Amino acid sequence: MIPFPVRVVGVMEKTHTVIRHAQRARENTFMLLRKKSLTVLLAVLMALAPAVALAIANTGPRSETEAREYNKRQQEQRANEAAAQLVFLTDAITRDPEDPLAYYQRGRFYSEYAHRDEKLALVDFDAAIRLKPDFAKAYSRRAAIRAALKDYEGSADDLIAALKLDPKASDIRSRLATLCYASPDESVRDLIKARQLLEEIVDDSDGADRGHMSLLAGVCAELGDFENAVKWETQRLTDAPAGVSASRKNLETYQRGEFVSELRTQMSLRL
Repeated sequence: MIPFPVRVVGVMEKTHTVIRHAQRARENTFMLLRKKSLTVLLAVLMALAPAVALAIANTGPRSETEAREYNKRQQEQRANEAAAQLVFLTDAITRDPEDPLAYYQRGRFYSEYAHRDEKLALVDFDAAIRLKPDFAKAYSRRAAIRAALKDYEGSADDLIAALKLDPKASDIRSRLATLCYASPDESVRDLIKARQLLEEIVDDSDGADRGHMSLLAGVCAELGDFENAVKWETQRLTDAPAGVSASRKNLETYQRGEFVSELRTQMSLRL
């Protein structure tokens, strides 16, 4: 008969052996599952590889001839889409000739550079405003078209009307300030008005609008107020890494008691 302590030790050894086998079986199972997962993933990738390669190959042209054909197809597609859009917008006007929004939308269509036609856009914006005299966006759009047609006085009138209808529209205020500062038409140019509008924009932004701050500095300099020109350009440089070199050059100019003559030319390109 095996003594009791020996029996206990034997049972414990068998128990440990069983536990080790169980752990090993679990590890082997995990490894098998992992290998199977990788095998399945690899199989999926291999199956998709031809389709992926084909998609990459078809994303663009591979020769000059194909490039010309590709560009031609793209242009034809855009032209067809534009034609369809114009038919839709014109049909909306035909169905309801008293709808100002329909004329506004078609005016926007004619305002886009892909199919730009300032004269047709102007006709539609005129109609939209005639049907809805408080249509601020139509005034704003018509102002841009009038500026493009070099009717700067008419553009200023439209921006003033739009701003009265929508006093919080910072984009309209910005465009009017730019027009008052950089208009090629001297009868429209009004530096004092430009300064007032720019100060409002900067104040409303709590000093975060660096671009308008720099323009405000330029306007102050042209008015002979170099103290404020230096002040605003210095503030514009604070925590504003973009455009630092140009801004520093402007600051040095203002500190010498001179204004930046090319600034107005640069801004006139935005009209």
